[in-house]
Amino acid sequence: MPLKKKLIIVSDDDTKKYATYLMQLISSKDDCEEIVGIKDGSVDATIWSEKQYLDSLGTLTTSTYVLFVGNGKAAKLARENMQHEFDELGMHYGWLGTQGCMYVDDASLNRDNYPEFEALCDKYGKEFGGAIALLESKTADDDEAQAAASPAAEVIVEPVPDDQAEEADEPNAEHKGLVRVDPGAFARKAIAPFKAVARVADRATVRVGALVSSREARDRQYTVLALVMYRDGLSRFLGEK
Repeated sequence: MPLKKKLIIVSDDDTKKYATYLMQLISSKDDCEEIVGIKDGSVDATIWSEKQYLDSLGTLTTSTYVLFVGNGKAAKLARENMQHEFDELGMHYGWLGTQGCMYVDDASLNRDNYPEFEALCDKYGKEFGGAIALLESKTADDDEAQAAASPAAEVIVEPVPDDQAEEADEPNAEHKGLVRVDPGAFARKAIAPFKAVARVADRATVRVGALVSSREARDRQYTVLALVMYRDGLSRFLGEK
């Protein structure tokens, strides 16, 4: 019986979830009429932190397979000269010799390419149980542009009494009348003390919302990438094909 190949999956706290998923796939007994991914029981995998990897670097040999998951410092250094075997929708895996990598680019999934991602999920039979929220960006001047495009409105301008005008040292209007003003300009003057605060709050809301959506998208990308790596890439990386 051939010896099991040793595979060390190196991850950080941020990607340990996906390293664990890959390890679960490796340990699963899913071979029936044909081999799914790798041959059942052919690989002995373990998960290390980057610190464990760096602390043990002097003891590792070229017969030990190491797969880096994520964008940690050790992972980025190791993959500099690796050739990508899979490079789609911001998801990557590849290897050089007995060292491989698997990582996702930040903010790489959006409204334009999400249908392709869904097709990839269907191809590998991965369901997530709901659509993802992908936000559209909003410019800071949207409200001003909308106000500027509005029709002019009529407002009543009251004349200032003589005694108040003198005290304020301002010219006095003689008659009450109707004037047409730009509601956008009128609104800008009316809310000047609050506008800066409103803009900051609005931008903060968009950033937080985008962050949540980005994390959800990234989670799905890493999950699918682990599945694709297991099904199509791992056997080649380990030299079984």
